[in-house]
Amino acid sequence: MDKPKQPTNIPPHATPEQIQEISQQHQAHRGDSPARKKKGTSWLYFWLWLLLAMFLVWIGSSLLTLVSHLTFPGDEGWKAPNIIPPIFLIIVISAVWKALLTREPHTDEVFRRKHRRLLLITGALLGALGIVAVFGGMRNGHQREQVHKIQSLMAQISPLADIGNRIGRIKARNLKTTKDYLDAYGEIESLLPEWKKRFGNVGNGLKEVRGYDFDARISSILAADMAAYDLGGEEISLTEKEVLVIHRMSSLPRGEQVAFWNENFKPLHNEEVALSIKAEAIRKQLSALTGGGPSPQK
Repeated sequence: MDKPKQPTNIPPHATPEQIQEISQQHQAHRGDSPARKKKGTSWLYFWLWLLLAMFLVWIGSSLLTLVSHLTFPGDEGWKAPNIIPPIFLIIVISAVWKALLTREPHTDEVFRRKHRRLLLITGALLGALGIVAVFGGMRNGHQREQVHKIQSLMAQISPLADIGNRIGRIKARNLKTTKDYLDAYGEIESLLPEWKKRFGNVGNGLKEVRGYDFDARISSILAADMAAYDLGGEEISLTEKEVLVIHRMSSLPRGEQVAFWNENFKPLHNEEVALSIKAEAIRKQLSALTGGGPSPQK
């Protein structure tokens, strides 16, 4: 039987304890320590890293979702994650770790350093994952908030457009006599308060999303929406002037109403035609940007 080689760096006056310690260090360096010769740990490391990866993914996704919800709660409410999978993973990881320590005990300095490195790497990965999850969750929360505000804006634009279309259909009637104008603009006057109210709500929504950082296409759509909004303000102001003129016309004798209409209402009508041409150009632009459908969400 071959005798183990003794290290050559033993001091001449070393004690037996020092000789034993130096010998163990020498054996560990040569890779022939009793603990190091044990086999069957490769598959344990494989399962340990696999289970740790699954656990870290669960922790990261849960933390990201939580931070996103804290950044912007939204309307859906917070749903607590299912804790059964991580509990199961912790139990299995603990069992694998114990099995690994049985084969690679901490009494061996080589294994102790090896396990310390493993724990440091795991801690570093957990810390890095936590940082990524926090910043990712904040970004996701802000994006969800932007989408929510755009959805609210689109929901407000639809009823505003409905009232504008109703008023447009009234104006487009075949109005021939002054009585026709009195009746038509009486209906329009009843719609003006709601029209102005919804117009103000849309204006507030546009102010909120105006500074958002969108891609080029959505920015173009919002720019067209804002141009349509500004044009809508001009249309409301012009319609109020028309209603006021028709009110004044109604107080005149019937024989003077036509001349008053030609002098005071017809110039406003011509302005409205010019606004209609601008509005049609904006509608075509929006249709081209959205492919004929509604304005998309982010």
